[in-house]
Amino acid sequence: MSLLDLANELLLATAKFLDKDRDLDAFAKCNRRLYSTVVSHLYRHNVKHSFATSLDWAARSGRIETLQRAIALGVEIHQFALLPIAANEGHTACVDLLLATPGVDVNVKNADGWTSLAAAARQGHVGVVKSLLRAEPDLRTNYAGWSPLNVAANDGHVEVVKLLLDKGADVSIPSDSGWTPLKSAACNGHDEVVKLLLAHGADVHVTAERFWTPLHSAANSGHGTVVELLIDHGANTAVATADGWTPLTLAADKGRADAVRVLVAKGADISLPCGNGWTPITLAADSGHVGIIKILLECGADINSTCNNGWTPLTLAAGAGNEDMIEVLLEHGANIKTTNDSGWSSLLIAADRGHDDAVKALLSHGADVHTTNRGGLTALHAATENGNVEVAEVLLAHGADSMVGNKSGWNPVHIAAHNGHSDLIDLFLRTPDIDFNLKDNNGRTASYHAAMRGNALIVALFLSHSVSVTIPDAYNAMPIFSAVRNGHEAVVDQLLAAGSYGIDQLDGFEHNLLWWAQRSGRPDMLCRIREHIRQQDASVELDEDLVSEQSPVRFVRDACWCEVCTRCTVLGTTSYECPTCDGGYFLVCADCYEADVRCRDSSHELIPHECNRMA
Repeated sequence: MSLLDLANELLLATAKFLDKDRDLDAFAKCNRRLYSTVVSHLYRHNVKHSFATSLDWAARSGRIETLQRAIALGVEIHQFALLPIAANEGHTACVDLLLATPGVDVNVKNADGWTSLAAAARQGHVGVVKSLLRAEPDLRTNYAGWSPLNVAANDGHVEVVKLLLDKGADVSIPSDSGWTPLKSAACNGHDEVVKLLLAHGADVHVTAERFWTPLHSAANSGHGTVVELLIDHGANTAVATADGWTPLTLAADKGRADAVRVLVAKGADISLPCGNGWTPITLAADSGHVGIIKILLECGADINSTCNNGWTPLTLAAGAGNEDMIEVLLEHGANIKTTNDSGWSSLLIAADRGHDDAVKALLSHGADVHTTNRGGLTALHAATENGNVEVAEVLLAHGADSMVGNKSGWNPVHIAAHNGHSDLIDLFLRTPDIDFNLKDNNGRTASYHAAMRGNALIVALFLSHSVSVTIPDAYNAMPIFSAVRNGHEAVVDQLLAAGSYGIDQLDGFEHNLLWWAQRSGRPDMLCRIREHIRQQDASVELDEDLVSEQSPVRFVRDACWCEVCTRCTVLGTTSYECPTCDGGYFLVCADCYEADVRCRDSSHELIPHECNRMA
C-alpha cells in the first residue's frame, strides 16, 4: 500500500507528527492531494509554533495570495501586526486586503512602535498612505512622538505631506525632543515641504531642544532656500540658541556659503557674536572657510574683529597655516601687527605651529621677524621650541636674530639644545656668525643645556665643531656637573673623554663630581667617576659623612627642574619660586633652598611652589 492509498484523515494525522515547518512544507509538496489535505494544518502550525513567520514574509514580500489563503483557512491574522509590515514595504494591495479583514486595527504598531501610517509616510508610499487615510487612522501617534506628518516632512515626501495636511494633520505637534515638522523639513533642506507647512500655518518661532528654531537648523545645514523662506515668514535672524549661537554664526562656522549669503542679504547682524564671544568672521577664520570670509568682508565685516583672548581672523588663519586665507585677509587690509592677549603675532603663531608656507606669506607682506611676545619670544624662538626646522630656515633667511634672548636669556640655540632638536643645532652650526658661547641669565651656554638635558647627539655635534663644553654657569658648575647630577651617563662619558676637567674641581656648592655621584645614589655613575679618577691617578676620596639619596632624583624630561642645581624637583617636596626672575619661571628645589641658595637677587622673596609635573 502506498502513502496515497491512505484516507485523508490518516494523512492529516501523519502530518501532525511533523513538528518543523520545513518538514510539513516538504510533505505537502509531494503532490496536489497531500497539499490540499495538510495546507490548513501547515498554516495553523506556523502561527502556533513559528510566530506566523510565513504571514510576516507574505506581508513583507507582497504575496497577497498567501494572505488570502490564510484568511480563507480561518487564520486570525488580526492577531499579528502585519499591516505596518506591508505598509512599510509599499504593498498597497496587501494593505487594502488587511484593512478589509475584520479585526485588523489601522493604528496597530510594530515592535519598534511605528504605526502603519507613519511607516508608509516615512517611505513615501503615496498609494499606501491614501488607503490608510481612508481607514481614518490616528494622525498623531507614533514612536518617540514623531507623527506621520513629521516623518514625511523629515524625509521630504511632498505628496505624502500634502495628503496628510489635507486630511487635517496638525503642523504643530512636536516629537518628544521638540522637533516639529517644520524643523525637520528645514534641517534637511526640503524647501517644497517647508512651503506647504508654512502655507498651513507652521510656526517659524517654535524651538526644540537647546532653543533651536527651524532657522537655526536650516542655517546650520546650509539650506539657503529654506533660510530665505523662513525669514520671509518672520523668522528672527538674531535669536540665539541656549549656547548663544545665532543662525549666522552657525552658518559661518560650518562654511555654509548659501545660508550666509541669504542671512546677510536679509539683514543678519554680521558683528553679532555667539555666546563665547566669537563673531561670524572669527568663526569662519578658525574653521578655514575662505569663501565665507570673502562674503563677510564684502558685507563690511570687521577684518580685525577679536574673539576670546584677543584672536583675530588673521591670527586664527596663521595658527591653522591657511596661507590662502592669510592672503585674502591681508589683501583686504588685516593688521599684520595685531597680537592676541598674550602678545603673540600672526608670525609667531605660524612659526610656533610649524606652518612654513604661512610664515612665508606673512613675511612677504612685511611681518616683522624681530617682533616678540610678552615673554620675549621671537618667531625664531617659537619655531625652535617645537623643532620646526623648515620654519627656522625661512626665518634665518629673512634675517632672524639667532642670538637674542627671551626673558630667561635663552636664545634659539639654547632652546634647541635644551629640547634636543639636533636638526636645528645642525642648522645653526651651518649658519654664519652664531656665537655658541653666549650665556643665558644663569650663565649657561647651549652646550650646558645639552649636557643638562642628556642630549648626547647634540653634545657630540658641539664637540665635533669645537664648541666649548667647559664654560661654568653662574653657580660655578661646568656642564659635566649637571650631567652627573641628572644621571646622564652617556653625556658624562662624552665629556670625560673630551678631557680638560679637573677631577677635583669644585662647583659653587664646594662639591666635586665624586661628591655628586655619591650623593645621587646611582651606583653606575659613581663607578664611572671613580674609574676616571683612577685613570687620572688622582687622589679624590669619598665623603664618609655623606648619606646617599635613598631614591635617586629621577630625570623626567617634562618635569619641573631647579634653576640652581638643574635637577628635577621631587614629588611631595615643596619647591620655591621667584615671581620676578625670568618672568616668574625661576624655581629653586628644596635641597638648594635648604642650602640657603636663592635666585639671582637676594632682595626677592621666594614663595612656596607645588609642581604638578615632578620627578
